[in-house]
Amino acid sequence: LDGPRLKVEIFTGDKDNRSELANTIKKSKFDILLTTYEYIIKDTSFFQSFTWNILLIDEAHRIKNSQSLLHTTLKTVCSFSKITNLNFSF
Repeated sequence: LDGPRLKVEIFTGDKDNRSELANTIKKSKFDILLTTYEYIIKDTSFFQSFTWNILLIDEAHRIKNSQSLLHTTLKTVCSFSKITNLNFSF
């Protein structure tokens, strides 16, 4: 494959592993950080330490509910004025 390469970091694992990963990831330059919504909720302060350009989440039903824990957590993680549900078909 030719063209630009994207550096992908994966944030997952048990609490100790995630703490180690968080330190490593904070020092790295990445294009994409792949994780689950559970880890965003569990490790909110880690995700708050970045300025996000784009945040894609495949949990539209949880984001629609403005009272859900995921929705309220995301509002603290990113400074977007609006959380939008994008529907993709593959």
